Amino acid sequence: MKAILKNNRNETGITLNTENGVEFLIAFAPITETDYNIFYTINLDTVLASANAIQMDMLLVMTIAALLVVILAIYISGTIAKPITKVIHQVTRIAQGDLTIASVRIKGTDEIAQLGQHVQEMTKQLRELIGKVASTSEQVAASSQELTASAEETSRVIEQISASAQDIASGAGQQVTNTDRSLEIVTKMSSEIVHISELSQNVTELSDEAVQTSSQGNQAVTESMNQMKQIEDKTNRIAQTVHELGSKSAEIENIISVISGIASQTNLLALNAAIEAARAGEHGRGFAVVADEVRKLAEQSALAAEQIGGIVQQIQTDIQASMTEMNEGIAAVPAGTQLTEKAGNSFHAISHSAGEVYLHIQKVTQAIQELQTGSNQMVSSIESVQGISQEFAGTTQQVAAAAEEQSASMEQIAATSLTLARMAEDLQQSVQTFKL
Repeated sequence: MKAILKNNRNETGITLNTENGVEFLIAFAPITETDYNIFYTINLDTVLASANAIQMDMLLVMTIAALLVVILAIYISGTIAKPITKVIHQVTRIAQGDLTIASVRIKGTDEIAQLGQHVQEMTKQLRELIGKVASTSEQVAASSQELTASAEETSRVIEQISASAQDIASGAGQQVTNTDRSLEIVTKMSSEIVHISELSQNVTELSDEAVQTSSQGNQAVTESMNQMKQIEDKTNRIAQTVHELGSKSAEIENIISVISGIASQTNLLALNAAIEAARAGEHGRGFAVVADEVRKLAEQSALAAEQIGGIVQQIQTDIQASMTEMNEGIAAVPAGTQLTEKAGNSFHAISHSAGEVYLHIQKVTQAIQELQTGSNQMVSSIESVQGISQEFAGTTQQVAAAAEEQSASMEQIAATSLTLARMAEDLQQSVQTFKL
């Protein structure tokens, strides 16, 4: 003890000391402002007994605390992990495309319960969205198929319109050719009539000298008869040509009726396409514009056909007038021939009937002048028919060009509708992966 005191003067501490085989704990500290120290000695066994008791108590408390922590952890894991497992299971099935799963109900108002409610709401909205997408894709597929069929039908109709317009254009060109030929024939006939008129004037002048020149008069009458025969032949040919023009105009009128029917059918198809486009909503807006343009083009085609029909009717009227004048000319030719024959018979008794011959020649001259007037009118009518025919040919060419452009547009619409149908089928296949 003395050694400890000597070695630890003015210091504070605890040390272990053994005396007579017994261990002691010695605590020491200096007393302030003195030269003394204070010591406290306690048996080590006593200290260890108290420490062991405290250690056992602490071990018991720690064991109980550990059990409580384990129980609390099990409870918390059951409260938190089980709802999370349910949510994960539902989300996994949703990811696999199964939307038929029942709703997950998680009690409480914490974040996990809110997560379950959000997953339930997401499943509901996703089921409704997929259902709408499936319904819309079916409608788009059906509409695209109808659109494709309508476009193909319209394309066929337009091809028929184009073919008919080409036929009409060909017929119009032939009509122009026939009209040119008729005009040439009538012009030549008019020239012949002028020549006959000149001859009749000469005959009138020569009739004063009929007694001295009966032989010359007889020859002039013979020439007149030959000319009348030529006039009759040419008049018959002109009448045949005008009749052919009438037949051609009737054929054109039939073709115009076909065009009007096709335009009406195209207008109806465009209306049906517009209705289907309206049903398709936003997806059919572009096609609705195309369908409206098709309808306008059909109306323009019908209007053009109506105008052409009016022109053809005017042509038929002019042709009928020409045929009437031709018939009058044909009727006048035999009369002139008869008068010429009478003049020839009169030449045998020219010395007794020179005055009568002169009168007949005057009548012949008057008839020829009337025939000349009729031929001039015929030339004017045929020139009018020629102008109308040329205008008609140009109109039919415009109709054919418009039909070709419309056919190209319909082909583009058909290709677009096919692409839309394939996209709708792909969308349906994608939607079919979900179970509603």
